[in-house]
Amino acid sequence: MFWTPSATGYGSHCTQPFGERLHIPKSFDCTLDTTGFQAPAKKPPAP
Repeated sequence: MFWTPSATGYGSHCTQPFGERLHIPKSFDCTLDTTGFQAPAKKPPAP
């Protein structure tokens, strides 16, 4: 989650593992429950 946009990108961000809750700051001010999300499949290493 990124917020506080600026001329050079975003001033703030937050990451959480899949399955954790992620608070989304104002103006939404809510919590995103990611328990139903699945992590992307891992790619096999390149030969």
